[in-house]
Amino acid sequence: MSEIRIQPIEDVHIQDVDRIRRTFLNTKHLCCCIPVGIGPFWDLANDFEKCPDMKNVVGVAISPEKEVVGFCQLLFKGMPDMLHKCKPGEAHVLVLAVDEEAQGMGVGSKLLAWAEEVARERKSTFMSLEVVNGNPAIGLYERKGYVIQKQALWKTVLLMIPYFCCSPMIWGAGSSTYCHYGQMHLMTKPL
Repeated sequence: MSEIRIQPIEDVHIQDVDRIRRTFLNTKHLCCCIPVGIGPFWDLANDFEKCPDMKNVVGVAISPEKEVVGFCQLLFKGMPDMLHKCKPGEAHVLVLAVDEEAQGMGVGSKLLAWAEEVARERKSTFMSLEVVNGNPAIGLYERKGYVIQKQALWKTVLLMIPYFCCSPMIWGAGSSTYCHYGQMHLMTKPL
């Protein structure tokens, strides 16, 4: 997919990014049965209104047919987010998602390279991202130099609660949703 180019998001891309985001998040489940992308939890236009700089850190992957086939949303210290608060020097990959048809063709690698370039331009000293256990993208992140960080025991226990409150028969291990009862990995890479 050498023809794929990465560029900053424009208003015309927001609808396509939202489609990819919903598809991506609907493969992640809360309590093993409720898709994360089921509701309008994330409104890009609203985020851009609240923090205009956030628009500068969303990259889109554009195919030769001028279609958006993936995107990457970064966070830096001072940018609002309910799930992650960046530390000084940190560039956090909030979302990196690629259309299913474009997966395995280097789009994720190009988006990650774009993210790291933006982070360096902003003088970040390290990258971080969180990934659900079992996500095949873990292999990509490891090939690109990201390392899984050990998690505090209390976080591991807290994230295992869905295992005890939901039926493990709803989404078994190995399902296409790779729901593993809340197991998340924090991965980091120095820049």
